[in-house]
Amino acid sequence: MNEYKQLKKAIKFILLILILFIGFQIYAMKIRPSIYPKKPVETSKPLILLNITPPSGENDLMFPGTAIQFMFDAPLDISTAQVSITPYLNISVELGLYDDNVLIVRPIDQWKYDVEYTIIIKRTLNSIDKKGLNNDIKHTVKFKEIKNIEGFYY
Repeated sequence: MNEYKQLKKAIKFILLILILFIGFQIYAMKIRPSIYPKKPVETSKPLILLNITPPSGENDLMFPGTAIQFMFDAPLDISTAQVSITPYLNISVELGLYDDNVLIVRPIDQWKYDVEYTIIIKRTLNSIDKKGLNNDIKHTVKFKEIKNIEGFYY
């Protein structure tokens, strides 16, 4: 009989430990998200245009083959660049020689003086880290024949 009481106590003790263990596991599953925070969801930041050279408007021009440079805040994926120009002019689109943040629009045919050109870079342009433009970029420029050697673009 004494053995029966000891066995009964041992079974109660094991059940108590088991109930405590299961209870702790359930509790740990409920608080686990606060112990291990979720990874933040990466939000895609837009590609930002920092500078355009030469600027919009009328510009003195010494060399009619001058390239227009668009500088962005991240290295560009040239394969995503879609550029159009009106009135039509045969152009090349390339990255800067030493700076992949710069998109260069270079006329194959030369710019004509006193003609207003509108260059549109489509919003398909992406950086190599997949940042994209929110909108198309529209840049209007008109070149004047140089009359004063100061302040020209070549």
